[in-house]
Amino acid sequence: MDADTHILVVEPERERAVAIIDALKEGGWTRVTVLGDMAGLARKLAQIDPDIVLIDLANPSRDLLEQVSAASDA
Repeated sequence: MDADTHILVVEPERERAVAIIDALKEGGWTRVTVLGDMAGLARKLAQIDPDIVLIDLANPSRDLLEQVSAASDA
């Protein structure tokens, strides 16, 4: 694990985001950012420039899939 690795968690539900952050920090990941609003995801990803992006794709909307696709191209 690289201590400088920046993880971006895309999670609109606050309680879930806190649980994910707590688990990541417990595992030694210290650079964690949460993004609760997925509007303009590709642009925000370019600005934040994380090393890892965590997104729950269990029930993705069409818009979210399009944004993830655009972001992965970037």
